[in-house]
Parts: sequence; C-alpha cells; structure tokens
Amino acid sequence: MDFKQKFEPKGNRVLHGAGQSPEAFSNYCKAVGKYKPVIYMTYVKAFCYINWDWVKDWKDPNTFAHWLNGRIHENEIVRKHYFQELKNGKYIHNQPINKVLKLLYP
Repeated sequence: MDFKQKFEPKGNRVLHGAGQSPEAFSNYCKAVGKYKPVIYMTYVKAFCYINWDWVKDWKDPNTFAHWLNGRIHENEIVRKHYFQELKNGKYIHNQPINKVLKLLYP
C-alpha cells in the first residue's frame, strides 16, 4: 500500500473518508490497521437550530425574502414534533466536549 497515494475521489466528490471506492477504503483501513489502531469509525450527527425570522432580522430583507420565518415555535405542529424528537435518548444536550468524547470512546 502506498501511503502517499491520494485518496481523493474523481470529480471532486467525497464518497468515503479515504478512497475512490469501497475497495480502496477497505485496503487503506487494512494497511493502517497492521501498524496501530488509528482509524475510528464514529458517526456523529449534529444540528443547530437557527432561531431566525429571516425577513425581519436580516439587514437586507430582500436577500432572504423567500425564506420567510424559520422559527420552530411559530408553527405549533412543528414545535411539538421538534421537542418530542429531542426527548429521544440518542441526543446529547449541552455537554462539555470531554463528556461527549467519553460517550464516544468509553
């Protein structure tokens, strides 16, 4: 395995963290794994809710005029679903990074 080989996909698209194909990615993991465990495949989904009325709050309202009001609490149905989803145990709320890392790498 040539560790200096570029693993960037053709056409400037990211298909995997390394490799142009699943096979190339697998080969990379096998080669690195022979030396020491340096690859961790941890999937973290994160989101940030932007509480913004784009037309009202933006300096140039014409720029975002078609975006309308993006505040979740403005729509009761959306608000209820949003808060119900956040009660799911898969979410970590307002934790210092060291606590998050302990959850990811116990």
